[in-house]
Amino acid sequence: MLPSLAHILQHFQNRRPIRAGSLITTVLGDALVPHGGEVWLGSLIKALEPFGLNPRLTRTAVFRLTQDNWLTANPIGRRSYYQVTDFGQRHFSQAFKLVYAHQSPPWDGTWTLVLLGQLENDERKQLKQGLQWLGYGQACPQTMLHPTAEHEDLDSLLEELQLTGKVLVLDQAVPANPLSVSTTEQVRSYWDFSALSHSYQEFLTQFKPLLADAKQQELTPEDAFMARTLLIHDYRRILLRDPLLPDELVGPNWPGHDARQLAEELYQQLWPAAETYINKAFETANGDMPPASEQFHQRFGGLT
Repeated sequence: MLPSLAHILQHFQNRRPIRAGSLITTVLGDALVPHGGEVWLGSLIKALEPFGLNPRLTRTAVFRLTQDNWLTANPIGRRSYYQVTDFGQRHFSQAFKLVYAHQSPPWDGTWTLVLLGQLENDERKQLKQGLQWLGYGQACPQTMLHPTAEHEDLDSLLEELQLTGKVLVLDQAVPANPLSVSTTEQVRSYWDFSALSHSYQEFLTQFKPLLADAKQQELTPEDAFMARTLLIHDYRRILLRDPLLPDELVGPNWPGHDARQLAEELYQQLWPAAETYINKAFETANGDMPPASEQFHQRFGGLT
């Protein structure tokens, strides 16, 4: 194993507690959903052991993901197979189209506001969590906002929570001075940009050496799978806290730009060998993994 990859792996294993469910979510979305989203539990356990997850941790995390409706179990004989649910597919689609985006979406200077004042406390809490997952910031206790929100994702969230028609959505709201210094500073206060910047800097420090090494030395399929998984795991954890504000609001020196470029370059280096491992290591109820979907090959503007 390359020293740079061993360092990243050690950094992951030193986190306490090890969040097995989060890593499994990364493997599901990055590696398995493109191949149909089904996996034999035994092959998943074996693939995760080099990350430091013992069989008990993996089984417990898979059970919890099943309880939370991300997975559904399909026992066949003495083997247990798990399939990503429609609920899981929908959330993976929403999250990972941000993770694998080639560039920031264009911005027309308008905002989407979601007003939560008419909701019960439990409804408001659930919707806030869902909106934060989609990158919305909290302008005040009863108002969430986003500059480049996907209306389809918002509609799906409201339908899933049975809140369609119970919240007021203001689309294409235009501030009086959308790019003034005071407006920009106020907008940035709705998200924790200091913590985000620090996380991006750590990500760059961790993965730049791996990119340099991967350009010089071909990784084994297993190491490429581990490197790709850890790359997307760490990048995803930061990116899903980032509202992905337009360049006009974050400025040219925002470290998220460098992080996206690094993630794209490294993913391009790793994906072919990692796919070789995925096709060999994981099993479905029908045997071999099916070919990766066309959407997979469109990641980061097109995998080459």
